[in-house]
Amino acid sequence: MARATEKSRQQHVGLRRLAEELLVLLDATPIAAEPLQQTIRRLATALEVHVAMEVDGLYSQLLEHPDDEIRTLARGMIHQLKDVYDGFITFRDAWTADKIASSSAIFVRQARFVAKALLEITQREEEQLYERVDAAYRKLTSE
Repeated sequence: MARATEKSRQQHVGLRRLAEELLVLLDATPIAAEPLQQTIRRLATALEVHVAMEVDGLYSQLLEHPDDEIRTLARGMIHQLKDVYDGFITFRDAWTADKIASSSAIFVRQARFVAKALLEITQREEEQLYERVDAAYRKLTSE
């Protein structure tokens, strides 16, 4: 049976793949600014699409869901999701190739932080919210 959150879960796979790719590039010596910036741009684009889809689609429905637990989870999670997105975009906009080259240690620390935040929010969203949404969907479709 299909899950109600399947599309979001598929997007999470892509986001996690790009975040992991970023983490691998951060281990390179010396730091290669251009491949890093390409990966950051790809990740920002994927994240922008995902957040827009979730905020306008999934979360707008969940915030009106009849189940109090789902509404509460959605309210908390949407703020966390927006915070991670805003933080990532701020990070992307702050780091030019020249800044990466001149402050690579700071860049690496910040890049690791935002990549790990993205990995954590996608995992938390799936484990806490999506599991509950999918259970409610299964119950609804089996009746």
